[in-house]
Amino acid sequence: MRERDLFLPSGYVSMRAVFELPFTFIWIVGGRGTGKTYGALEYLLNENIRFMLLRRTASQAQIVQNPAMSPIKSVVSDHNWQYTVAPVVKGIGGVYEYDSVDGKDELIYPAAGYIASLSTFANVRGFDASDIDAIFYDEFIKEEHEKGMKGEADALLNAYETMNRNRELQGRKPIKMVAASNSTDLANPYFVRLGLVTEFERMRTKGMMIRELPDRDTCIIDLRHSPISDQKRNTALYRMARNTEFASMALDNDFGIDMSMYKSRSLKEYNPMIAVGELTIYRHKSRQEFYVSPHKSGNPPYYGTSKQELTRFRLHNRWLVSAYIRQQISFESYFCETLLCQYLKY
Repeated sequence: MRERDLFLPSGYVSMRAVFELPFTFIWIVGGRGTGKTYGALEYLLNENIRFMLLRRTASQAQIVQNPAMSPIKSVVSDHNWQYTVAPVVKGIGGVYEYDSVDGKDELIYPAAGYIASLSTFANVRGFDASDIDAIFYDEFIKEEHEKGMKGEADALLNAYETMNRNRELQGRKPIKMVAASNSTDLANPYFVRLGLVTEFERMRTKGMMIRELPDRDTCIIDLRHSPISDQKRNTALYRMARNTEFASMALDNDFGIDMSMYKSRSLKEYNPMIAVGELTIYRHKSRQEFYVSPHKSGNPPYYGTSKQELTRFRLHNRWLVSAYIRQQISFESYFCETLLCQYLKY
């Protein structure tokens, strides 16, 4: 896919082009207001693709399930379509087409799509998703002020397994999942759990907007150069917020990370000290400096990633926190820094 095909003439992202990519799992990270949510709902409703619209939390899903506040409202209004949102079961809403009969709106079954939160869906049992062909997971990266969910990456994988079930073993196509969000946290639980942080780092280093991973049936899209974002620079909000981290994130898809800080070093200058999980911590042979890399060498003491093992690692290596604060530790990549901080709970 060519990068220019990602955008409509209006400058908004073409969610049709995104959904029609030949990958089952698509992760799209882009600035605010680039048309990700609107475009996804417009495409799914127009193509009669029955979908599951996921949000992270129950409170977020409740807002989307409110007909007066749902993003579906503007889509159907612009196209003069007759769709509304109504409850299905507790915690799950349905998007229904309707007819007006004798002055009353009558829902047309089955639903065109469903709305649920990841937290709610993780607790639902016996939900028949055999008619769902697409998942749109909207705003999958939490905002800075929001609380994280314990094990949310695994919750998404379990939700997908519940909906997809064994359809591929029955000769059917897997459910396509498109996950979209703003660029608030590169080291989000999903990218960390699926090993996509390093892939995204490579994209940034090479100036790529699209990263195809055919062996994983996955595609990552980095909407760094959105035409609509350029148009928004001179609007009131972004004139006021010029040169702030908020504007950089919203318009430039900037995670606030200086990638030039990370680089590979020659391990000949270092001795391996500790191995923990996927990382090895090295000490410089002549200076009080440390280096963290996923590359293994030697036979240093090893700590696993179980709760007990990480507790033991923190107890025996408290000095690492002080060294990190004093900026005595360098990292091969942002992923290495993120992972060590998670291991240290720093």
